[in-house]
Amino acid sequence: MRFVPVLAAVTMAFMAGGCATIVNGKTQEVPIATIPPGATVCIDSSQTVITPASVNLRRNKDYILTVMKDGYHPQTVQITGVLSGWLAGNLLFGGIIGGGIDAATGAGFTLTPDKIAITMVPLAPGQAAAPVPTGPLSLDDRDRLADQMKADGMLDEKQHTAVKKKIEEERKKAAAKG
Repeated sequence: MRFVPVLAAVTMAFMAGGCATIVNGKTQEVPIATIPPGATVCIDSSQTVITPASVNLRRNKDYILTVMKDGYHPQTVQITGVLSGWLAGNLLFGGIIGGGIDAATGAGFTLTPDKIAITMVPLAPGQAAAPVPTGPLSLDDRDRLADQMKADGMLDEKQHTAVKKKIEEERKKAAAKG
């Protein structure tokens, strides 16, 4: 008879833990590659890596990557944390506590795109590289960047829609603040 309370306690621990937290974790590994290799990638003006590289990023955050290499045009890539299907499944089967844990820890999100592959564009002879943007991009810049990433094949239709929806939500929040 002691087995039933132990089983109930173990079941509750798993439900409270958050399914996506257990399956996904709080971070996501994102591989970054460039042609040619050896480009410097600055992530949110704080972390720098040289390609090819993989970085672990928090799932519930958006990132701006600036990719630079001498003799090539700098490029900017946006990575957006969008709600994962794991969060909805956890809310249905794990309850509000598990879903809340997944949302709070970021495990209920997935980063889009999930891998970065960039072909660097060489500068023309004597041409200077355009200045690299510093600081956060405006919502309009992020909107244009999402469209360009879709056109370049870096985002599929579903990913593009999720990013555009998130940008629109941020526009509504900014308008409500006045």
